[in-house]
Amino acid sequence: VGVLVAVGAVAWLRVFAPSIQVAYESASGSGWDDARGELNTTFRKAISSEVAFDEATVDLVARCVSDRAITFLNGTDCRYHFNEALTSMDDHLKSQEACLDKVGYVKKEEEFTLACFKEKLPDDWKVLRGVLAKAIAGELDLEGTTEAQRKQIAGCMAGKTVEVLQPSKCRPINREAVDASGVFNSLDTCLEDAELKQKWEGEVQTCMLPLMQEALKAAGIDPDNPTADAPADDAPAPDAPADDAPEPPVDPE
Repeated sequence: VGVLVAVGAVAWLRVFAPSIQVAYESASGSGWDDARGELNTTFRKAISSEVAFDEATVDLVARCVSDRAITFLNGTDCRYHFNEALTSMDDHLKSQEACLDKVGYVKKEEEFTLACFKEKLPDDWKVLRGVLAKAIAGELDLEGTTEAQRKQIAGCMAGKTVEVLQPSKCRPINREAVDASGVFNSLDTCLEDAELKQKWEGEVQTCMLPLMQEALKAAGIDPDNPTADAPADDAPAPDAPADDAPEPPVDPE
């Protein structure tokens, strides 16, 4: 029988502590290769819950982490399978968890995930468009707007950000990162380039135009010609009556 304690699941390159709860599944065969399906599912869910990558990219990274984890675990004394005639499942799980802790599995899992992100993620800002949209939506503070409007604006701003950064020298993935915090180059880091920042600001500002047009319409102003009904600043003032203008005639009594 093969059972697996609920070990730490890495999401966004953060290691979760081993859970008190345990999960197990029966399997046939030998070694940790029989845990591959469970590990793949665990890593896939952990990654996709934190990062808005496409499904193919998530699967690629999850399989990479699973392969490295299995290779490591097969080289340890930690057992996936156990003999029901010799020990109980509870005792096996306790022993397994203690062994995983002894060999430093959680730390290794973090290293594997970091390596797989650096190795498998495409150097393409388009992959992070969903991440950017989610982050921008969380930061938008536009009084009087609906959630749908903020989501639309965030999506537009994320798209404009990708358009500006894609051809730039600032790449999304730092292949030289030594820890989780340095894997992804932040937008702030890229916008330290003054010229790039100016271009980005000009592009994302256009995403506010629909909102501005709606505000003008609500005020009864034509957004295509907002000054149509307003007097021109240089319009001549009406003539004032001359001091010697004749008095209006008075009706006789």
